[in-house]
Amino acid sequence: ELTGAPVAGDARARMLASFARRRGLDLSRSYAYADSISDLPMLEAVGNPVAVNPDRRLGTAAKDRGWKVEHWDKNGSADGVAKKI
Repeated sequence: ELTGAPVAGDARARMLASFARRRGLDLSRSYAYADSISDLPMLEAVGNPVAVNPDRRLGTAAKDRGWKVEHWDKNGSADGVAKKI
């Protein structure tokens, strides 16, 4: 169902909405993680968007919208997670 060529931008947001509709998922309660401005439509489609290691444009957009911004190291660890564990 999620096979094929990668999609981005509005197409990714439409695919996400279609997937959620078929599965009965509430996107307002869903999370999405992205690093590129091309994923802005997908992030706008969910209730819990997170910009991870965002490019400059996405970082600015995320801050303007009050979204969470995380910086993960090369191993995928989030800032401060190891300190909390």
